[in-house]
Amino acid sequence: MFGRGVRAAGGARGSVLARLMAVPPRERVKELEAELEKHKEAVRRQFARESEKSKKDLVQAFWRAVRTNPPSDLQAQMAGDKPTAEEAKEYLKYRLDRAFPDVDEVCDAMKVSFVTKDVTWDTLNDRTFVDWWQSQFPVNKELRKPFEEYRAAKQRTDMALRVPA
Repeated sequence: MFGRGVRAAGGARGSVLARLMAVPPRERVKELEAELEKHKEAVRRQFARESEKSKKDLVQAFWRAVRTNPPSDLQAQMAGDKPTAEEAKEYLKYRLDRAFPDVDEVCDAMKVSFVTKDVTWDTLNDRTFVDWWQSQFPVNKELRKPFEEYRAAKQRTDMALRVPA
């Protein structure tokens, strides 16, 4: 979503979207969701191959250390003092299978979320926010209107709440 009309505000403010200048956010979210689905398919294709290769490399690198100094949960499963090379490799493969995530878990965690946050009266009166906003959009006079309009709206609201005597 970052692009024309969007500035990272930093801190608790997140990002600010100047609606007059940006692509309609919901359309952009739909585009991002479509891109994400393509990415998920690529991840699904490559994940199994890469994770199996990584597991194989890790087993090959560490089976000797496991055989020399077996963990207590492996020793509890053995009849002798030291595991064989095959037992050490099998143990590592089992542990790595449990440690590596499932491709569906990885892909299901990939999501695009759209959160709309309103500008509050406190935000418009926060001097640091006002200064930041004006530094980000120094030329565009239209973007200064919310600061003036909300002041006028608050005054009208205050007047409307008064009960006539």
